[in-house]
Amino acid sequence: SSFKIDPLLSLTATLSELTKEESAWIQIVITPAYDSWNKDALSYSQRLKTPSVSLLRTILGAQTTDTKPSELAIERSKAVADKSELPAYQTTIRIVYRGNARAIEAKIRLQAIAAAFMQFNTPNLNSFKTIFLGDKDEYIGDYHLRESSAYISMLSTQELSGIYHLPHSEIDT
Repeated sequence: SSFKIDPLLSLTATLSELTKEESAWIQIVITPAYDSWNKDALSYSQRLKTPSVSLLRTILGAQTTDTKPSELAIERSKAVADKSELPAYQTTIRIVYRGNARAIEAKIRLQAIAAAFMQFNTPNLNSFKTIFLGDKDEYIGDYHLRESSAYISMLSTQELSGIYHLPHSEIDT
């Protein structure tokens, strides 16, 4: 996609507000999608277009005349099908904060950094979720080892280029 303003602007602006005593690290771990991901995504796309009959309606013997998928289902199905045509990667994004702030302030700083990624969300389609894991050493260990986590997002090459790219001279930051 083409951007007039660098999509990482909000992220760099948030990071620039940290003091000299604070640091934040952002780690993006990407691994190729599993072999059948494209096929599974296309299958899911087809299921989205198939209206489901509720169990309650079936038990009550109610006839359903609604055999057309909703506009939202059609939109979601098309988005999944389009995404399945591109190479995809299992992606984990970790944000680590270190500093002398109180626990509540540290959490607020983490939330502000995570919020910078929310600009990439598409309502009713694709979105990042923020999961606060706490301050246990095991999470820092995963960071150091660059381990993928159970919390992954499947991102296409097009989506990855929005969140992970080198600056370009024609884009305002």
